[in-house]
Amino acid sequence: QMSRLSDLRLAGLKLTKKGACLLSSHLAVAPCASTLSILDLSNNALKNKGLTTILQSMQRYTKLVGLDLGLNGLTDLSSLLLSMENVFTLRSLSLEGNDLSADSMSALLSTLLNLAQKKLAENSRAPSLEILNLAWTGLGYKNCTILCESLPMIGLKSLIMNGNGVGSNGAKGLSILHKSTRNLQTLHLGNNKFGKPGWKELTKGLIKAKKLNELIIEGGDLDQDSSAVLFDSLSTSSYITRLSVTYHSPSSFALDSLCHFLMHSKHLEHLNLSGNSFQKEEFVKLTEAIGYNKSITSLRLSSTVIGMDACIALGVMLKMNSTLKMLDL
Repeated sequence: QMSRLSDLRLAGLKLTKKGACLLSSHLAVAPCASTLSILDLSNNALKNKGLTTILQSMQRYTKLVGLDLGLNGLTDLSSLLLSMENVFTLRSLSLEGNDLSADSMSALLSTLLNLAQKKLAENSRAPSLEILNLAWTGLGYKNCTILCESLPMIGLKSLIMNGNGVGSNGAKGLSILHKSTRNLQTLHLGNNKFGKPGWKELTKGLIKAKKLNELIIEGGDLDQDSSAVLFDSLSTSSYITRLSVTYHSPSSFALDSLCHFLMHSKHLEHLNLSGNSFQKEEFVKLTEAIGYNKSITSLRLSSTVIGMDACIALGVMLKMNSTLKMLDL
């Protein structure tokens, strides 16, 4: 049965260099080299040498398309990049939580671009990278700009880059999204310290990126001015169908801008506002706006303030809204 193994998940096993050597010896002779497509090694302690040991034993694993190396204390990606060039044809790569050096990040982006150019030159139908998770990796604003400029060739569908603190300079790079990508559908932001000037730059790209339909902003970035810029901009866009703005402080929202967006959006289908501690009056106003919406089918409001007044407001919302199918409190 081992020969048919296609999905191997070894997350959180606290694998160190010694464990990596043992795993490497098994992978080198395992009969699943022609079938294994998903390998999850996240949340271990492999570090650079442990990763190198494992990858050296996987020269026969040419079917691997999904690799998760998150939270492994990696700083050097040279062994991974070599494997990507010669062995793996990845569709999904996660490096979340590894504090990568600027040089390592630059080398990664250069490798992705070279692979895409090689595929184009050879007119290859081999799968290309679609999902890239660079959350909490120290992306930096310079490499953020390089990444955005490289997106048309790389062809990503999902980019996860929250927690990198790229600031307003990084936001300028993201502002060219509508020019730089043909395929990007999902963008994870949050904890990037854009500030109001950065959000102004960023939303220029968001509202024109026609393929972008999912925007996720998790905690730490929005204030009154920034959220007003974001929601006012989204009001002019019909492309976003999934919006998640979660775990911000009670004072983060320009509520009038959010409610205006919700009342007039014709294409928003999934809305997640979990973890935002709205005041009673704010919650009532929010649910009234959702009540008028004619497109939302899924609503998540978990870990928000719920009391008698909120329950009454939710009841009124459900009477007004004719499209909602899923409600998560």
